Amino acid sequence: MRTMPVADDDERIRVLLETELTLEGYKVILAGTGLQTIKKIKEGTADLLILDIKMPDMHGLEVLEAIRKDYKKH
Repeated sequence: MRTMPVADDDERIRVLLETELTLEGYKVILAGTGLQTIKKIKEGTADLLILDIKMPDMHGLEVLEAIRKDYKKH
């Protein structure tokens, strides 16, 4: 099963995407902040990431940079 984290500070969007992606056969991992997203990505693998750019704690591009840095360590 393919895994797809969904990171958005709007719960309605997270739930909508979770519902639709689950119906398409994805295992969906939800995160509401940038820091949660980074933590959840470190805990497992992801095939694709849906990431909100404007979140309260971090900009989406900062989240991507943190994930890239961690990925290069492995």
